[in-house]
Formats: sequence, C-alpha cells, structure tokens
Amino acid sequence: MNIAICEDRAADRAAITGYIRDYCARNAYACGVDAFDSGEALLSAWELGDYCAAFLDIYLPGLSGLEVARKIRENDPECPIVFITVSEEYALECYGLSAQGYVLKPIQAEAVEKALAACRQAFEKNSRGILVTVAGEPVNIALPKVRFIEVYHNETLFHMENGVVSARMPLDEVERRLRGAPFLRCHKSFMVNMNHVGEIGRDALTMKDGRRVPIRKNGSREVRVMLARYMSGHTLVEG
Repeated sequence: MNIAICEDRAADRAAITGYIRDYCARNAYACGVDAFDSGEALLSAWELGDYCAAFLDIYLPGLSGLEVARKIRENDPECPIVFITVSEEYALECYGLSAQGYVLKPIQAEAVEKALAACRQAFEKNSRGILVTVAGEPVNIALPKVRFIEVYHNETLFHMENGVVSARMPLDEVERRLRGAPFLRCHKSFMVNMNHVGEIGRDALTMKDGRRVPIRKNGSREVRVMLARYMSGHTLVEG
C-alpha cells in the first residue's frame, strides 16, 4: 500500500514517515510512503487508486490542506484523509470532508497510529493487493493495476500498466492467494485480470492495451464461457 504525506516542515514529514513505517512493519504491511512539501506537488502526482490514505497538513503554503482535500474528493470520495494541525479549530470542516481523523502537533507516535488504525479498514477494502518478495524486499502489488500474470523460466511476472514486477512465487500459489479476485487462469503459465480483457479469440485473449495472452487448448471453451459470463454488461468482442 502507498500512503501520501503532505507537510511543509521537514522534521514533521520525517516524524510521520517514521511512525507510519514502524506501524506497518509491526502489522506486517508492505508500505510505501510518498512525502510532499506542498499541496500542489501532491496533486500533480495524484492518480486515482495510487494511495490508500493521505495525511494533509492544514496550514500549507499555497493551497491549504483543506483545499487539497476538496480537490482529492472531487475524484476520489473514498480515500481516507487524516489532517495534521496545531489546533482543533477546523475539526468540523475536516469531518465535513469525510476525514478519518486528525493528528495534533507536536506529532506523537500514538496519534499517528490511532489515525492509521482508523484508516485500516478503509484502505484494506479499497486497495486490495498481493504481497510478494522482490529482490528480498516485501512489495504490495495493487491488483487493479495488474493486466496479466505470466510464468517465465523461474520467475512470475506481474505485467502492470507501466512495466513488469518480477517475483519468485509459483503460479499455483498466486492463483490460491487471488481467490475471489477477478483473475482467471487461462493457461498453465498465464492468469488474466478479467477487467482488462478486450477480446476473446479462439486461441488467445487480447487485452485492452493490445497485448495477447494465450488460452489453454484443453478447456478453452470453459475459459471463453467464464470470461463471457464475467464480462456480461461490459463491451466485449468475441473472435
């Protein structure tokens, strides 16, 4: 999961980052933290689904934290937002923006962890991922961004919208852990995210980005039927 911090004071950014990482380590979460020193910088980097929580200082140079939150809410009504402030003066306005809570300065670990605990259910619900090990480090891969998964030699490749993540994990284990997610084992060496399938062909699937994924020969009809059922109500071309 990734958490955004927007705080103009370097010392406070460092403190919050440290408390978040400590909390995530104790709770076995693979956690990425992106820290910004202005609302403008955060908004220029913000893309829907990139962050499972945002910590915003209310008093920022330029756009205030409240203004940043309003802009986030225009496109993302569900991302948990926590405000950082020196007083409770804006408490009602914070909650009016569906804020998960606020952290008072001087920043204390207990307050940050309490806010994270309040966010926990929301970001688990809205940003499901799969935890894999990449180069010895835990990495949480957001499932909506995975187009398809491929086994190549001894590596399992997660083909994303912008690149590939390589991990050592048997595809059978990946399939087990993705049970209940919209992924289909279409071939002994491939799984597809059914939300990203564009066309169903006789022997291959064409993803919406144009890449082709093979369908197993034995049981191809079952694959085609399962996809067609899932994609009912979506625009799908069958070849």
